[in-house]
Amino acid sequence: MYLSEIVMDWSLLKNPYDIHRHLWQVFPGIPGENRPFLFRVNLGKKGKASRVLMQSAISPSLALLPCGCSLLRTKEIDFTFGEDQILRFLVCANPTKRLNQARCRVPIVDEAGLIDWLVDKLNEGAKLERAQVFNRRILCFRKYNQPGKIVTVTFFGVLSVRSPEKLIDLVQQGIGPAKSFGCGLISLGSIKE
Repeated sequence: MYLSEIVMDWSLLKNPYDIHRHLWQVFPGIPGENRPFLFRVNLGKKGKASRVLMQSAISPSLALLPCGCSLLRTKEIDFTFGEDQILRFLVCANPTKRLNQARCRVPIVDEAGLIDWLVDKLNEGAKLERAQVFNRRILCFRKYNQPGKIVTVTFFGVLSVRSPEKLIDLVQQGIGPAKSFGCGLISLGSIKE
């Protein structure tokens, strides 16, 4: 896996769906159904460039970054976890639930429901030890000239590893819907004693 930090000009961040399209450019020849990356935007002040953290299964062709983007750094990472290992985590997600069989998804808004959603997503890979919810945002976008909106929530806290293999799968695949809007990328770090 590769982890890259990219700075994007404000003009490229106006429509959240376009961020995904700009990042696709560094993966030429990859079909749309095989998205090889996850990303998270760390928004700065309005009108200013923002940093984008991108995790990819293949090495990005960073020379193909669009105008208005610059690479800060990229590195190859290897996920290795031990069973019962305690880790810090951060994830921006789009927690939703289905109201009916018509597949209509609505955002989860209550904090207990949000935590339950996260526990369910981590399920076999990790046990949630503690978590905080912050930075709830409504993202309005246009996709194929159709307006839409999603509600994102950022979680941070501590988890313990149940199954290293399943946790690696979760990290590689991301969690929840709206990955093309910067949701699902799980950042993990060791806890210093």
